Amino acid sequence: MASNNLVLHFLNDSRAETIVWLVEELGVDYEIKFYQRSGSLLAPKELKNIHPLGKSPVITHDGNTIAESGAIIAYLLRTFDTSESGPRFSTFKDEKSRIQNDYFEHYAEGSLMPILVNKLVFSKFPQMAPWYVRPVIAGFADQVRASWLDKQLATHLQMIDGELKKSSTGWFCNSEEPTGADFSMFFPLFKLAKGRGGALEAPESIKTWVAKAMDRPANVRAHQRIKDAEEAQAVANPSESSKL
Repeated sequence: MASNNLVLHFLNDSRAETIVWLVEELGVDYEIKFYQRSGSLLAPKELKNIHPLGKSPVITHDGNTIAESGAIIAYLLRTFDTSESGPRFSTFKDEKSRIQNDYFEHYAEGSLMPILVNKLVFSKFPQMAPWYVRPVIAGFADQVRASWLDKQLATHLQMIDGELKKSSTGWFCNSEEPTGADFSMFFPLFKLAKGRGGALEAPESIKTWVAKAMDRPANVRAHQRIKDAEEAQAVANPSESSKL
């Protein structure tokens, strides 16, 4: 039986939000160690004490340090989604559904998130440039977003919309409960539903899926845990919080 010495190293506004939701669904005792982004949106250097890349999410459990959202989700499901009646979040109706799950677990970080990250990066370029070249840099960034990133994102949104419309349960693998695919897709779709797509509005199917995920009691608890951890961090380090 796995022990419950689980620690989640949580960076605000990161994929770590997904991991808190999953851990709450699994009913596992855990500790959140909260890290605040700097004014430049970078992670604090203290995270490098946990993992060489200094990224989040990272978990530590039973002497193991696990990074990367997909690897963490797989580890948590493999370790804690166990019961005599069978796994709750890793049960599929057929092999096609299992293949669908594997696809979206990898698609979220391998295909969708790079587009959203690039859109964010190009939106920051003009602010980082010297004032006398900002108009040129801004024009270049706008051109990249319009001619490349937005076109790619539109194709992805159409594909996701089609997949969600096929599901009779509302989850990606047509399962009764969310699976690894849904946990993996939560952060990018949450951001898209909140307008991260810029001029491209998320389809109603994505907004409905996000609302379904957000309404789950475990996700409500997760966001309260995050809020409590952030408030505790602000009290402990008021100077860091005031920078944002």
